[in-house]
Amino acid sequence: MKRLAVTCLVLLLVLFSTGVYAGYIKDVQTDPEEIDPDDSFSVVVELKTSNWAKTLNFYLDDVLFDSKNVGSDDETVESVEWDPSERGFGCGPHKLTVQITRRTGEIVENDTQIIDIGNVPSLVFSPEKPNPDKVITLTFRDKKTGAAIKNADVIITKLRDIEGTRYTGKTNANGEMSFTTSRLGEYKIEMSSREHCMTKNFWIKKNMMTDGPHPENPIVGGLISFAIPPGVGLKVADSEGKIIKTASTSITGGVNFTLNKEGNYTVIIGELSTEYWGKNVSIRVYDKLTAKIEVSPDKPLINSPIRLHVSVPGQLLEPIESLEVEVMKPTGEESTYIADEEGYVEFTPLVVGEYVVKVSREDLRTVTKSLNALNAFNVDLVGGDYMVNDEIDVVVKDQANILVPDASMTVENTGVSGLTDVNGGFSFNISNMGTYTLSITKENYWPYEEKFNVSGFLCLNLSAYEIELGESIDISVFDMKGGETDALLMVQPPDQEKIRIEGASYKPNEVGTYRITASKNMYQDVQSKLVVIPHDIKIRSNLSGEYMVIRVSSKNKPVEGMSVLLETNEGTYNAITDSDGIAEYEFKKDGLVTINANLVDSIREYKSKSVSYRIYKVYDYLILVVVLGLIIAASAASIFLINYGRPSQPAKKEEKKGPLERDGKKGRLSKV
Repeated sequence: MKRLAVTCLVLLLVLFSTGVYAGYIKDVQTDPEEIDPDDSFSVVVELKTSNWAKTLNFYLDDVLFDSKNVGSDDETVESVEWDPSERGFGCGPHKLTVQITRRTGEIVENDTQIIDIGNVPSLVFSPEKPNPDKVITLTFRDKKTGAAIKNADVIITKLRDIEGTRYTGKTNANGEMSFTTSRLGEYKIEMSSREHCMTKNFWIKKNMMTDGPHPENPIVGGLISFAIPPGVGLKVADSEGKIIKTASTSITGGVNFTLNKEGNYTVIIGELSTEYWGKNVSIRVYDKLTAKIEVSPDKPLINSPIRLHVSVPGQLLEPIESLEVEVMKPTGEESTYIADEEGYVEFTPLVVGEYVVKVSREDLRTVTKSLNALNAFNVDLVGGDYMVNDEIDVVVKDQANILVPDASMTVENTGVSGLTDVNGGFSFNISNMGTYTLSITKENYWPYEEKFNVSGFLCLNLSAYEIELGESIDISVFDMKGGETDALLMVQPPDQEKIRIEGASYKPNEVGTYRITASKNMYQDVQSKLVVIPHDIKIRSNLSGEYMVIRVSSKNKPVEGMSVLLETNEGTYNAITDSDGIAEYEFKKDGLVTINANLVDSIREYKSKSVSYRIYKVYDYLILVVVLGLIIAASAASIFLINYGRPSQPAKKEEKKGPLERDGKKGRLSKV
């Protein structure tokens, strides 16, 4: 309990001490906000209260110009007024630093910002890093408006130069002033106009040519080389910016170093050089990576090629091409293979057993991988669709199609087990529906598993197997125990895709043959055929004068729009029934007439039917007698007029009539 209390106290003290040193400066401002080069200014600091006394130090360009002791409750502190011109601080940007220290001198906090003394313009160099013997252009613009500052006086002086090198000029309409110099070193710009002023130092250096790192992807503990100009220094910073190594170039300009920790680094080259512009190069140092060995196929076989692929996941160092891969065989013999440009190696095992693959190289960790080369089962489950209590036959061969005897056979979760016979065969049956796993094992063979299904059977019962269009059927499905069961019912109408039957009844909507299928998980599908026949039709006819009237009906209702083809002695005649189911035919001769209903352009919903009639012409005997009487009377009148109505002629000798001559023809009435 005491240890726990002490621990908690220590934690509280750590938290308290951390809080004490955190963020006591709330704001820093100058008074006045805009500082004229010829005027003095002070610095106003807003603080958070604390429970300890402190000291505030005020610096301009790292020169201390004031220091004040502050109580724990003070919230605002102002420095003395300070005239920068008295200390040589000209017009331009300057670094202002406010520092809090404890009375012991321990630094608690620093706040640094850039302030402008005077109306300081923005300045852009082109090129950004000025070089000797090239045109250097300075562009001055107002910081607030961005407008170019023209007609400003610019003086450029080389510092620490006994010759007093100096360049002067004025900015043009674009706020630019250009010059060229062949001399390296530090220069000072003094710019002034009616509203703006600036003093700033800058350097003119040469661009530095470097080459490195070598190798491109260095590893932990490996030599890292750079080629840089002689006399230029080099520093290495870690990912947090901490300098961890320094080095100097040799007389020929090379520099070598090693890094013993994986990670990202920044190589800082020529940071302090007065001749060359510095350069930072980011590098990553890799730990020795682990090669990956992939084997194909997953289950290597005797007398079949094995393909190895060697790669380095995440980073390709030196090319994998020509990498040596050692393989130790089950006999103890070692063979060395050379990887191709993509890291592949191929060999063929001839002996059953374990093979050990080893990959090693200076920039990689040594990796070994063991693999077994065995025989494989080639299994034939004869049939494929198995029903409850069916005999299931299995034939087992190896990869060369040679029959395998004495292989151990097991069907999981059943009592089925045994060995294959000399012909590689094994037979069994399953009494329950389900999904089962057949497992086969034998020494020097890869284990084998295969799943198979044992299904039950269904019985599909239709209330009728042939119906007339418009009727419906009821559908029932029974399992193999005779119990009615739910199943997925599908129907395939004539010349259409299958559709699902919802419910236990079905009403077809067209004539033809339907195939109804019932299916259920773990049951074998069952199918039945349903024939839908068209409506029967009835043909009746009667004669009305010279017309035959034909009536077509179905279920005592007239059928409209049905074609009626009549075959007669005069030819064929086509008619269409009207809304009363009637079609008419005017006949001119007697003889046989065949009526074909729904034979041409048939209506699918109705059957076709043909009937034949023989037509007879019947004469009216009374009319014939009257007509004959009229003919006789007319003849008698004609004879009378001939014999008594003209002068007498001498009598002629009567000639005898031949035996075949007749006084006249008699009409004969006929009925066929």
